[in-house]
Amino acid sequence: MTIPNLMTAYQKQQTEARLKQAYSVLTNAVRLSESENGNLDIPMDMGMSSHDLHLVFQESIAPYLAGASRISNTSIGWNGVNAAGGSSAGYLNFGKGTHCLNSGLCFYMINHHHNYIYIIVDLNGASKPNRAGRDIFYFALHPKDSGTVIDGLVYGINAQSTKEKLLEGCNKTNPGSWSNGSTCTELIKRNSWKIPKDYPW
Repeated sequence: MTIPNLMTAYQKQQTEARLKQAYSVLTNAVRLSESENGNLDIPMDMGMSSHDLHLVFQESIAPYLAGASRISNTSIGWNGVNAAGGSSAGYLNFGKGTHCLNSGLCFYMINHHHNYIYIIVDLNGASKPNRAGRDIFYFALHPKDSGTVIDGLVYGINAQSTKEKLLEGCNKTNPGSWSNGSTCTELIKRNSWKIPKDYPW
């Protein structure tokens, strides 16, 4: 195996491990929060301001992320996101409201739909490549009576979505679209947290 191929294989292994870790950390934080406070009280309001979302995350989830520190200065934030398989302008901004762990995992809550909330995770903080499907991944929080479900079922996909549809969304490069690469999390999760061979790396 050539050196570039070895480097790519290593990068993929690191991505798999850190993505699974991010899922575990987030799931554990939500479970701890709900065990102490009851089900998460996340307003499902499309009109919620970013300030309100930051407060929801800071009060309901961040206290249960061991060692998390909040980025309060937008000037030290970083912009995303490009899609996994190619570049495209996006407008997610990791800045004010972002909480980062010592490990480099950073979490940022955004609102999008009437029955779930997105949390965007950057696996290595402000470091490059800042690309969806490479170091930036989307998780969806679905509040239910039995407790919040966390997965990668973002807007436009569901549990019955095919691998082909997930691959299409993971590789999407629509200019300016927030959803470029949004399905990559679910694609890897369904493959036992392993990056598929046909993944748009």
